[in-house]
Order: sequence, then C-alpha cells, then structure tokens
Amino acid sequence: MKTCTNCGKEMADDIKFCTECGTAIEEAAPAAETAAMAGGAGGAGGEAGENGTDGADAGAAAAGAAAAGVAADDKKKKTVKLALIIGGIVAALAAFAVVAVIAIVIIFAILMNKTNKLDMNDYVKTTFTGYDTVGRVSVSFDYDKFVKEFVDEKGLFVDEDKARRAAVVVANSVSIYVDKYSALTNGEEVTYKVTVPESDVIKEYLEECKIELETKNSYFKVKDLQALTDLNPFDYITITQEGIDGDVSVYISKEDDSYVDDYISLDVDNRYNLSIGDKVTITVPEAYITWAAEDGYRITATTYEYTVGDADKYYTSVDQFALGVIDLYKNVVLDEINSYLNSNSSEFTGTNITYVGTYVLSNLDAYNKNYIIPVYSVDITSLADPADFEPATVYMSFKLYNAIDRLEGEDTWYESSWDIEGGSGLKYGWWSWYEVKGYASLNALCEGLINPYVEDGYNVSASAGLPTEPVEEQTDAAMAA
Repeated sequence: MKTCTNCGKEMADDIKFCTECGTAIEEAAPAAETAAMAGGAGGAGGEAGENGTDGADAGAAAAGAAAAGVAADDKKKKTVKLALIIGGIVAALAAFAVVAVIAIVIIFAILMNKTNKLDMNDYVKTTFTGYDTVGRVSVSFDYDKFVKEFVDEKGLFVDEDKARRAAVVVANSVSIYVDKYSALTNGEEVTYKVTVPESDVIKEYLEECKIELETKNSYFKVKDLQALTDLNPFDYITITQEGIDGDVSVYISKEDDSYVDDYISLDVDNRYNLSIGDKVTITVPEAYITWAAEDGYRITATTYEYTVGDADKYYTSVDQFALGVIDLYKNVVLDEINSYLNSNSSEFTGTNITYVGTYVLSNLDAYNKNYIIPVYSVDITSLADPADFEPATVYMSFKLYNAIDRLEGEDTWYESSWDIEGGSGLKYGWWSWYEVKGYASLNALCEGLINPYVEDGYNVSASAGLPTEPVEEQTDAAMAA
C-alpha cells in the first residue's frame, strides 16, 4: 500500500496519482524510508559526535537533503494544479467554440432564408391642390425610394445588380387604386391600395431576392387645401322691371368686372308677362357652384326670390281712378261731344250737357286691354221749321282704349277713330237722311255699346246709376198698372 504524502490517503501500489488530491505518488518517497534516512543521519551524527567533526557534518547534509525533497514535492503539486486549471479552461473554450460555431451556422441558415417585407403603401406620395370641399389629390409611386429600399432589404447573398433589376420590374408594374380623387375636404380620409400583378416573373424575382411585398388597404387624410372665400352672387346684381301690370318683364344686370359678371350665369324661372305680386325665382346653376368653388369661392346663396312690385296698370275698374284723374277722360269725351254739336249747329242744338258716369271695360288677354267710356246726357232740339223731331234727351259717349294708370306722369290712352257712338233715332236733313248720334236711353246704350264687349269676354265696371246689363223697358200701360 502507498500513502499520499500530501493528504495521507492510502491507495494501491500501482497508483501513480493520489485519487484524493492528485499528487504524483510515484515521485514521492515512502514515509518509512524517509524516517530511516533521518535515523541513519542521526546515528551517523552520533557516531560522528563520538568520532569528532566528521559525524556532525554528515548529519547536517542529511537534514538538508530531506528539506530539499519536501520543497520539490510542493513545486510538483503546484504544477499539477495549474495544469488542471489550464486544462479546464481549454476544455471550456473548446466547448464554447463548438457552441459558437453551431450558433453561427444557425444564424447563417436563418439569414440565408430570411425574407424581408416591404409595405407598398410606404411608397405612395400624395399632393393636394385646390380648395376645401372641392380639392383634388394626385397620387404617385416613389420609384427611387422603392428601388433603393428593395436593394437594401434583399437577401444576404443576393447580387445587388440582380436585386436592382428586380426592383425596377416591380416598380414599373405597380398600380394605385384611390377611392376618391376630387371633391375633397380637409380632414377627410380617403382609402387607397397599391397593387402588383401576380405574374410568374415578378414572383420569381421576389423569391430570389428574398423580398415579400405587403399590399393592403390604407388611407390618407386630406390636408393643406385652401379655405374658400364666401360669395353671395346676389350682392352683385341689380333687378329692374319694366312694363304694365300683366305684361311686366324683369331684367337682371351684373356688377361690371365682378366675378359674378365674368363667371356666373343665373337662371330665371319666369321673367315675362308678369303681374304685380308675382314671384320670380333666380337660381345659381349647380355647375356654377362647383366651378366657383374650384376658383376659390363658396356660394353662400343659391336662390333669390324677387316679387314684382308696383307697376303701371291698365284700368280695370272705375274705383281705380285717383281723385281728379277721371276728369282727364271726361274732358276728352266732352270735347268730342262739343265738336260734334258744333259741326251740326245748323241742324240742331245740344244743351244741358251733363256727365252721367263712366264705364270701364277690361280684358287683359285681349289686344285692347280696356275701354274707358264716359257718358253724358244732352238735350237735343231740332232747328228745322217745321222741326225734324221732337226735343229729346240723348246719351252720348266716345271710346278711349288701352288707358294706362302711370306710376309717374300722366295717364296715357288711345282714342277711337270713330265719332260719337250709336244712333239716337232722331232723323234730320233732306229726306231724313241723317241721324243724331248717341242713344235714346241708357238701356239702349248698354245694349248697343256695352253688351257686345261683355260677349267678347270683357268685364264691366260702371259708375253708380249706369246699367251693366240691359233692363227691359216698361210700357206706359205697364207703368200705369
């Protein structure tokens, strides 16, 4: 059996290193031999003591040799420990190197097969123009950016020129769908999508370059459109009317050199043959509203209603005559009566000329819109000897037509080309050839002068005391009864 000089562990004779501490056993002297050597040295010393100085020197030499052997054993132990530490480090480094190589292989395999994604929506460029609510967008594909990033993101060992050719082919095949290009408003979200054809060529290019294209619906938010300027087109127009009630025309003039004058047309629903109180609607057509917005104007009012105001009027009623105005018409008729009497003054006289009243006949749809007929009573006396007829009262009148009640200035009218209306039944002259003009009664005047116009659709308005339709005349016998 051997005993380790370092830790005292006993082990078999054929063991060269201590199984406990690792000390080399074969290089260590046995403990008994060491003791004998020490004893021999002591004996020799004693013997030398007995024999003189030679014995002392031999003992000292033996002790020095023993000390040197112990020092050599310690050095060998330290060397073994250092070797073990270095061996452990080398083993650890070797294991780490293996792991590193495996990791590199794995990473390399990943990089070799890694596919990079490019979001095609990232390459869409938008430009907004125009005005809010009518803005436009132009959309383009950023060709240069796409090609650069395609090449940057290609597979690790893909040739750069090949990747560039692939990027150019893909970029040239791109199309962009946009949901809405015009009539845009600031803040509005518009959907778009980039599409790439699914061709075999493009598919092969993408696989070789380790690139995957991502195409999906996205949206952009409208911005940077200019604000519209409010514009009321009716602030730049002047409306005038001309004509007579029932035949009024409306005219529109625009302010010179205004935007409305230059670029906006107005629709008028009805501008002719209008009456007082009629409504006229003026409208801005839809197309002009859009065009104005494209020019930077927001039309704030699209319709305007104009009411036909007061206008010149045809007389339709005796109540329409203003105070004193009826005298204009009465005097015209009176002058005609006097002229007629003067021209026949050798045959008869007319005295006691008295105004009875006035008829107004009106039909605004007729060519002659109205007739004004003042009526006078005249006492007629024959100057013949013997008298051609008994003295009688005759009702005389003269027609004026298209008489207009003017807002400004005096009324206007036309005069009949005929003389005094009617025939009274009073005959005079050679063989009673002539007849005094006029009507023998108001009833006869109504029947002979007024009724024919009523039958033609004219309305009748008459002063108090004038009949508006013939009254059956009573005989003397009937009156007596």
